[in-house]
Amino acid sequence: MQPDLLHQLKDVQLPQPISWWPLAPGWYLVFAFVILCLVGLALLYRRKLARQRRRQRIIEQFDKLQAQGNVAKAMAYIKQVAINVYPARELETLQGQAWVDFLQSTARSVTLSSHIQQQLGHVAYQATPENPEAIFVALKSWLEQQSC
Repeated sequence: MQPDLLHQLKDVQLPQPISWWPLAPGWYLVFAFVILCLVGLALLYRRKLARQRRRQRIIEQFDKLQAQGNVAKAMAYIKQVAINVYPARELETLQGQAWVDFLQSTARSVTLSSHIQQQLGHVAYQATPENPEAIFVALKSWLEQQSC
């Protein structure tokens, strides 16, 4: 009787291999998260490029004013840039020493010498300042430090 029972046994049938598709629901969440991260990074990169282009245009415009040698126009341009960069402050009314103090306080790594500070305070009232090149250098260094 026993040999007869052993002959009736059949081989173990293995289950079908697990397929890769359809994926588990967790993978869809992972894919959505990765796509959102990539879109976010692309938007940040696009914003950074736009800021760099805008900053480059601002510096190019300042260089044109510097080539003309008009310190008063350059100071007015710097004030326009400052109003755009620091919109919460009331910069339109600043002039003289208050304007110089603002420039000094917002300059990150460059300190303006007392002689340059004095010239910047009086530039609006002078036809030609004593050392316009030093003023242009100081203004350009301030401009390059700003996050336009």
